[in-house]
Amino acid sequence: MAVPTRRGGWVFNRNLWIDLSLKFENLPGSRVKFLPHERHLVPDRSGVYVICLAPFSTGRSFIPKLYDAVYVGQAVNLRRRFGNHLEGTSSVGEVLKAFPNSLDFYFVEIEKSKLDEFERHMYSVLGPSANKVSPPMRASLGEPLPINP
Repeated sequence: MAVPTRRGGWVFNRNLWIDLSLKFENLPGSRVKFLPHERHLVPDRSGVYVICLAPFSTGRSFIPKLYDAVYVGQAVNLRRRFGNHLEGTSSVGEVLKAFPNSLDFYFVEIEKSKLDEFERHMYSVLGPSANKVSPPMRASLGEPLPINP
């Protein structure tokens, strides 16, 4: 299924949202505040994650609350990656400077062999604005050819 090209933001294809929901249906996910003292709550196992800008009031405007997935990623060690992002050296650092104490870290443990697949799907549906690089793509054309020595 083709994903429309866009700079960032949610995809407007209901089927992709349904597919994403089904993919994560039986996987126990967790959320922690994206703060240094929460790091110990993140497992040191492989998985995928989403960093979200937590709801905050925009005042008395006509938009009472906003919530957005700003970064999607994968990690062989979720706890280490959580710490790397907190150091502010990735594109998440810009978000941290603008919205300190307003980010949530959602994660799901996934076996290493499925990290690319899950990250690609999350990225294509959520369209995170802070990701500077798209997840790796996998493609093939036709049947593999044998290599003769």
